[in-house]
Amino acid sequence: MNPAAEELGWDDNDLLQALNAVRQEGGLWHPTLTGMLLFGSRKALRRELPAVRVDYIRVPGKEWIEDSEKRFSASQDLRKLRAWELLRQMGKGSATYYLAGQNFPKAMEEHKTLQPEHTTLGGKHTTLQGGHTTLRDQLPADLKDAVGGLSGRPGLKIRPVIQRLCKWRRLTASEISQILSRRDSEAIRRDHLKPMVEDGDLAYLYPDMERHPQQAYLATEKE
Repeated sequence: MNPAAEELGWDDNDLLQALNAVRQEGGLWHPTLTGMLLFGSRKALRRELPAVRVDYIRVPGKEWIEDSEKRFSASQDLRKLRAWELLRQMGKGSATYYLAGQNFPKAMEEHKTLQPEHTTLGGKHTTLQGGHTTLRDQLPADLKDAVGGLSGRPGLKIRPVIQRLCKWRRLTASEISQILSRRDSEAIRRDHLKPMVEDGDLAYLYPDMERHPQQAYLATEKE
């Protein structure tokens, strides 16, 4: 709905007349066919128009967009990204959100290869890629040692380290996977993060929506 529409300031009778939903006969207002279709009750429609059929076009989103073509263009772009498995649609209706699809990491790697590796600023040679600082580089020394002590398949031994990481700062499943040098953040979430939340060792940043796109984990203090 356009919040600036002048029709919002009209009273019911003016609006119904403008929509040609009513007409006056003999001093009384009566619904037109348009009025019956738009505002008629099921009982009235069944009595007066038993064969009527109304087809609805569902338009994604609920915000007013001046250029309606942009709304459909965005929807088509999202469908393409899902078809290419760059995005995964989660939830439905107004609760819809998107997560990275299985081809997203590969696409990001390909994108990086297209970026210039070096640039010259004032005659000084500067490396863009080489100066990147990872989360693991930011860890305190004791945490770096704890992470470095995990090798092979540590099993449940990984959980105390995860808890210490989430005590250091809140982290997403992707960030935890990066620190632990694990490729599959979904496996980390399924095998460790979710059970640790259920056991009370971790807590969700967004407890009411487990699959929130910015979901992160915090260490809890058990009594």
